[in-house]
Amino acid sequence: PTAVRGLILANTRAGADTPEGRANRRNMLALVDREGPQGVAQEMMPKLLGKTSRDVNPSLEPTVRRLIKQQSPVAIRGAILRMMHRPDSMPLLASVAVPTLVIVGDQDPSTPPDHARFIAAQVGGARLVELERARHLLNVEHPDRVTGEDLFDHLAHPQLGPELQTLGQRDHRDPGAKERLDRIVTAIARNMGSYGSDCG
Repeated sequence: PTAVRGLILANTRAGADTPEGRANRRNMLALVDREGPQGVAQEMMPKLLGKTSRDVNPSLEPTVRRLIKQQSPVAIRGAILRMMHRPDSMPLLASVAVPTLVIVGDQDPSTPPDHARFIAAQVGGARLVELERARHLLNVEHPDRVTGEDLFDHLAHPQLGPELQTLGQRDHRDPGAKERLDRIVTAIARNMGSYGSDCG
């Protein structure tokens, strides 16, 4: 409890994979073995980016494809296996006692809005943000919200401590926003010891 001051749960789920979900993961493992990262990019793209995001910003899809293709098959397999075998954390949600922000895309097929609503309802005092016309990669589709407005609003919560609260209270639109985001990550790493996410 002393190591975690707050949580941001973005495009994630609390439950373990269903049998159908595990079967889909096995199919993805076979795809990695057969076609490598390029095959994964082709298969996952419709789930990662919403049509509106692709239409409004045509550069997003090739950028995401390039990022996926840069990953090694070993790393992709490891991520799939970790998600396939993750435990059911839903019974733990009610025990979360820190400020929590739950973010989801309204078109996300991988971590649907209904599940995000469930998470937010189970975590006492959690704030739910549903971003319109977005799927699974909210930090790419709505960077102004995920690493801007909603992040800064969350950091302004008084329970997060004076250092993070001060950063959150400043205007996220000013020219120093990028510098402060770097400071936020540094502060999180220093105060929590580790920093990461798990999606899908």
